[in-house]
Amino acid sequence: QLQRPIHPFAHSCQRTGSESGPSMIVGIDQILLDLVVQVDDDPGIFERCGIERNSQCLAEDRHQPLLRDLTARAVDGRSDQASATSAPVRYVPGGLVCNALRAAAWSAKRQSGAAAVARRPALKMMGMVGRDKAGEALRKETAAAGVDPMFLVKPNGQNGAAADATGICACLVYGKERSMVTELRAGKTMELHGRHAPSWPSWDSRVAEAAAGAPAAGGPAMVV
Repeated sequence: QLQRPIHPFAHSCQRTGSESGPSMIVGIDQILLDLVVQVDDDPGIFERCGIERNSQCLAEDRHQPLLRDLTARAVDGRSDQASATSAPVRYVPGGLVCNALRAAAWSAKRQSGAAAVARRPALKMMGMVGRDKAGEALRKETAAAGVDPMFLVKPNGQNGAAADATGICACLVYGKERSMVTELRAGKTMELHGRHAPSWPSWDSRVAEAAAGAPAAGGPAMVV
């Protein structure tokens, strides 16, 4: 289980309005590509795919056909005749910390004025992806949201093709309910310790390198 590390040059967010905020915020977490499907017109999908409504779970063997189908349609742009559902599927970056940073980027863009722009911290996200189209899509969409994707790539063949692929999460939206099936894959082991450097540097050395290029204005970097 990943512990939330706090870097030595992190500092408290509790400050007065006159104090500078962090110059950079780095998120470290399991990164996923969310495959979102609105299934209001297909309530039978839950029984067909063995998914409990309004639940969250890690993927099991019975969920693999659904995950393969959604990935093929959303990322690869193809659809097999035996699709799990006819509902449209779209993808967005996922993972708790990544979603928080994307929300922060969206909020920062809504603040106008030179002073507000000057106070914006650089937002960066660390995680592990596979060498595949899902990883490319995740990197592209994270950057488009205003978050720098500091993703490492797990090389194919280390633990088998499935384990090395980019992590995904099938999100079935039914009314106000969300049912999520997660396959961590490459994100399961994030290699933060640095024992495989220089291929996979330690998390703190990567944060220090990023902080060296952060704007001089503002306070220290933060890690979440």
